Amino acid sequence: MKTYLFVYSIGPVQSFIAAARKTEDFWSGSYLLSHLTEKTIERALEQKTYNVQLISPSITLEDLQIHKADPSPVASLPNRFLLRLEASSDEEVRQFGDDLTETTKAAFHLLGKRAFYNVFPGLRDNEHMHALIEKQLNGLLEIFWAFEAWDPTTKAYNDVRKTVERRLASVKNNRIYSDEPQDGLVCTVCGMREALHEGNIDEHHRIGQMRRIIEQTWRKRAAKYQEKSEESGSWIKNNERLCAVCLTKRVAREIFYEHHVFESFPSVVDFATENNPYYAIIMMDGDDMGKWINGDDGKLLDGFDKVDERYHKEFSRRLTVFSKEKVPTIVGDKSNENGPPKKGKLVYAGGDDVLAFMKLKDLLPTVKQLRSTFSSDEVLGKKATVSMGIVIAHEKEPLQLVIQTVQQEDNENPL
Repeated sequence: MKTYLFVYSIGPVQSFIAAARKTEDFWSGSYLLSHLTEKTIERALEQKTYNVQLISPSITLEDLQIHKADPSPVASLPNRFLLRLEASSDEEVRQFGDDLTETTKAAFHLLGKRAFYNVFPGLRDNEHMHALIEKQLNGLLEIFWAFEAWDPTTKAYNDVRKTVERRLASVKNNRIYSDEPQDGLVCTVCGMREALHEGNIDEHHRIGQMRRIIEQTWRKRAAKYQEKSEESGSWIKNNERLCAVCLTKRVAREIFYEHHVFESFPSVVDFATENNPYYAIIMMDGDDMGKWINGDDGKLLDGFDKVDERYHKEFSRRLTVFSKEKVPTIVGDKSNENGPPKKGKLVYAGGDDVLAFMKLKDLLPTVKQLRSTFSSDEVLGKKATVSMGIVIAHEKEPLQLVIQTVQQEDNENPL
């Protein structure tokens, strides 16, 4: 048996998450990617014949089972993971990678089918819709993985890890793009994929005819998903027509787990007040994380003089402490029993990344505490810094524009 390092990545990330008209879409995009990572890691750790040891993120099979029994509403797993495994040959590792790929795809397709069956119970037998959903779900995911054999007696761990990362980068650069013909109108959320319809549209229909035909399809959604009053909210509004991907995101909170339905994510209105119709979004990530992982420029955890497997496991553990223990307390991710959030609401907290909606009165104290905690001895130490994007927006501002702006600001503002 030989030892291998193996890295696995699921995408797309930012473009997928940013395709949102509602805070619910924004939350579900982040959670969906975390959910797919969870299912894939679970499959990897169950492969006893490979003696899999997860290096990053810091999570065990027991942790996953606990989360499955009592799911957290905060996405906490990154879209990639690194592990060590044992196999007899490169071909066996390829089979391992192929199995994980199928696991990721199957988990995504299961969510897509649940969404379709829930929203359109009367169209379960429509072959065109099944084919369109299959095509759109298959066309979204970008799954890449790479591996490298590692003989600990002749090769340093970090040299092998860097080789694996370079291979993954090369694989990502060698993407295959394909043109997919579309017959109908595009999704009103992402504007990329075709809105679901029953297959009764062809190239001879005018725009107005297409719109009427698609509206007829969307009138057939189950009563639960019909537009309601402004006070009670709405799953899907009458002027919306969604693709399979955005439909899955829109109803995701009720389909991730069969035994559990998440509460609806608060609207931007819940973070504003009667006297101040503005709210904030915070997006934070650690600076120079590649250097911390590689140990470059003196960026090493205290107590370590080199980068090895033990170092990376401790590094992952500390980031887990930050994201799962510290961040929820700082952001105040707890809601009043029958009211809006007290301070803020987390969309994502995993590793060095944080994404949250905040009330303005709590914004600056929260930012300061996030920054100081990341540089505390419990996390990465005083040498660590972060970049943070903060956008203050009016509650009527289109959410997609707000999200795109905060993503841009995050990349330009080290703290």
